[in-house]
Amino acid sequence: MYAMVFLLTGCQLTRNLPAGEWLVEEQGIAWGQEVDLDGESVLRLVENQRTLGVRLRLRAHELVRPEVLSRRREARAARGKSPDKGLRYWMVETFGEAPVTWDAAMGDRTVRNLEALARRAGYLDAQGAVELDTLRNRRLAVRYVMDLGALWKVGRVEWSMEGTGINPRDVMPQSLVQPGRAFDADVLDAERGRIARVLQSKGYAEFDEAYIAYEADSIGSRGAGEHRIGVKVVIRPVVQSDLARPHERLRLGSIAVQEQDSGLVHPLREAVLDHLIAAEIGALYDREALETTYRRLMRLPAVSRVEMPTTTRLDDAGQRWVDVDVRLWQRKRFGLQTEVDFTRTDVRYGPLLRVSWTDRNVSGRGDQLEWTATAGISSTQPFSYNEAALVPNSGEWSLEANYSILGIPPLGLHRLRPSNAARSELGLAFRREARPDYLRKAFAMRYGFEFVENESRNSLVNIDLFEFNYTDLEAEDAFVEWLDAQGNPFLKSRFQDYASTLTRLAWRSGWREQATWLGGVRSSVEWSGQLWRHLGDALQLPQNEEGAFVMAGVPVAQFVRVEQDVRFGTREDPEAPGQIAARAYLGVAWVGPNLNSLPYDRSFFGGGVNGLRGWATRDVGPGGVVDAEAEGAIRGVGDWRAELNIEYREPLTESFTLAIFADAGNVWMRAAEGVAASATWAGGRWQSVAWNGGLGARWDFGFFLLRLDGGLRLHDPTQPLGARWLGQTKARGAFHIGIGHPF
Repeated sequence: MYAMVFLLTGCQLTRNLPAGEWLVEEQGIAWGQEVDLDGESVLRLVENQRTLGVRLRLRAHELVRPEVLSRRREARAARGKSPDKGLRYWMVETFGEAPVTWDAAMGDRTVRNLEALARRAGYLDAQGAVELDTLRNRRLAVRYVMDLGALWKVGRVEWSMEGTGINPRDVMPQSLVQPGRAFDADVLDAERGRIARVLQSKGYAEFDEAYIAYEADSIGSRGAGEHRIGVKVVIRPVVQSDLARPHERLRLGSIAVQEQDSGLVHPLREAVLDHLIAAEIGALYDREALETTYRRLMRLPAVSRVEMPTTTRLDDAGQRWVDVDVRLWQRKRFGLQTEVDFTRTDVRYGPLLRVSWTDRNVSGRGDQLEWTATAGISSTQPFSYNEAALVPNSGEWSLEANYSILGIPPLGLHRLRPSNAARSELGLAFRREARPDYLRKAFAMRYGFEFVENESRNSLVNIDLFEFNYTDLEAEDAFVEWLDAQGNPFLKSRFQDYASTLTRLAWRSGWREQATWLGGVRSSVEWSGQLWRHLGDALQLPQNEEGAFVMAGVPVAQFVRVEQDVRFGTREDPEAPGQIAARAYLGVAWVGPNLNSLPYDRSFFGGGVNGLRGWATRDVGPGGVVDAEAEGAIRGVGDWRAELNIEYREPLTESFTLAIFADAGNVWMRAAEGVAASATWAGGRWQSVAWNGGLGARWDFGFFLLRLDGGLRLHDPTQPLGARWLGQTKARGAFHIGIGHPF
């Protein structure tokens, strides 16, 4: 690996260039003023790609001389092998990239393209030229110099709709063509589309953009020394047999639903269709209503495709109507799906196999029943620290059943807004987990619902009205002895049988479509045991010897847990070398007196494949704890967590991506009796923040993405003060295997 890097960085990029050719080292555009124009999109010469600032593809191409590649291909062909394979061919033709050299004709075409781009944006007098700067070693810097001239703006705006039958008040408000704005061809095109959409949503079913034209006049203003263009928006009538007639507003005549039927498919019930179809018989034709109907139907788990062709008909009275055929294709009712995962929050590594059987339309109500079985093995760090945990030492299996239905029973669909796309879900789950320290069995039952809060931002609200959890934990003898040896009741309370009665509110939303960055926000808050604690005395609920209120003989967990996750990144751009993705996360929990500490499975964990990648899961924190056993803490487990992650991803091929990343954060404990000061934020502050950098590789196989990440610890709070920074002690890190991107 190191030899290859040395060769790639040491080869001469211009060695194989023919005489008289120059390598394009860099290109730039000088507009003469600050403008919002994407000139990169029209460049005819695109310089060689850079990977982390280095032209790896070009260097790989230049490592192999053309005559050597030719001989190797001939030799492969003589042996009966394909000449288009082998390491040298891959370096030159597949991964490698031929040098981009200066082409005067292409440079001239780029100048013409830049002039056209500027003129479309309103710089009607734009002129361009090319400046070449020769560098050493036959390299060339290309600069396109643009003299934009004055920005032409829209002057007087007129509207002409004579003979169309269209009310100007239907289209003139909110027009994109306004006096004083730049005379931009893209804005004119967008205005044409806006007018067509507005009229199609007001009954003009047969109207399209072809009926809209513009007349522009710049002669008079140019002569007067002004830079304004008068614009006339012309909407034409319908011309038939050389006769003009007004555009006609049509109404919906019929809405017919056709479903593919087979022995295993239930047709959707009439109440479901009435709830989802936004268009109404007899109403004016409305394009937006049909588009809304399409989106609503496609949200159903059972529906795979929707088509809504329209036809115009003439009735006996001479009235014209628009008939709509809603054609539905359902998915196969029963489905079987398998999935493998490596990214669990509280284990180091190990595969988890998930198999799901689904009935996508149980009764025709848009409902779905899903049975899921999971099984896996993993490597887990024991709490008692009596094993190295380098090999799989834990196993688990679970069985879940989830039933979801359109709406929020017992409310009828007619009481709900269809635009909210509300769905309810009832779930049951049993999980059995065997670890070196304990055997844990858990049962959960949940009922909740979700609805769309803002469709344009893909904003979704989830409310779990009730979630009951019961956990039975059988500790191994060695683990019990270890807990007793700690002499810490707070620590011991994390590992006991408990029950919880959860209520959870969650909200997620993406950025608006026009935002510079991609990403979104996820927020959630959940609470348990509040009613038990506050009403326990009044209702005389049962209590144990410690005074904690119990359910089925075990304490009821009392806590409030809040999580906030913000993710953002650059948009995909074919011209950009790569993408930046980042995440900021904060999770905080407050514990009530009924259980004294947060249950282990509701705690926050440090390190891992999706967190601080310089550490294995549960290998960092809490805070600045150095010797967890001596300080009465559990390594990697805390009551709150803060983390910031950022990575740069650059595709090298269609399926292979290289990433460089950095992570910072940790988990901390809240100050309480039995909690070491070093485990809290106040006990270490910024000295307790973990920081790592690293490199990663991603292979995209289409149906899943395999990820390998190696993280190097730059600041390690698990080491004593004075030995935490890289260079003060030996280098440490971690290697992770995961499925999918970390965020």
